[in-house]
Amino acid sequence: MEEKHKTIVWWEKLLANPEKLHAWLCRLHNTEKEAEEKFDVFADTYCAVGSREYKAFKTIAEQENNHGKLIESVLETMGVELETGKFYPERYWKHAKKCVKDRETAAGAGYFAEDLSLQRMNWILKHEGTPRNLQEMFIPIHRDEANHVRILKKIAGDYGIAGVIDCHTAGLEELGLKLQQK
Repeated sequence: MEEKHKTIVWWEKLLANPEKLHAWLCRLHNTEKEAEEKFDVFADTYCAVGSREYKAFKTIAEQENNHGKLIESVLETMGVELETGKFYPERYWKHAKKCVKDRETAAGAGYFAEDLSLQRMNWILKHEGTPRNLQEMFIPIHRDEANHVRILKKIAGDYGIAGVIDCHTAGLEELGLKLQQK
């Protein structure tokens, strides 16, 4: 519940400050583009070309690219120009990537990152103050992210999940979050 509350408070602050909302959307765009690159690298580095896992990683990369285009379109309608080439330091991934050693741990790291994004989107979509244009943008992204979580968890298996949990926890701490106890 604490993470839900943090997300709602954070989202309401963003909605109240258009400049910060625009900056966050630009960063989100960058995050989607980086995810595209990561999943492409995971496919090319850890999977046999043409394998089911290779195709899954490549499909996820393509969908991340599409998410970036959706965000770009919304920013354009808002009159916000993307700063091409702007660097945003990695916070979560600088920790998560340390545990990626093979196909399963790549999928495990991807699973945790996508699930983190999915949980945030759940609350954004449910929030009554979320503008319609952002809801329309997030609905297809949310659908894809839910599929990514399911597929990546299956590829990772218990081994891949266990292999990245410590790095995931460090990434959460970097974001000011903590692992939920179940």
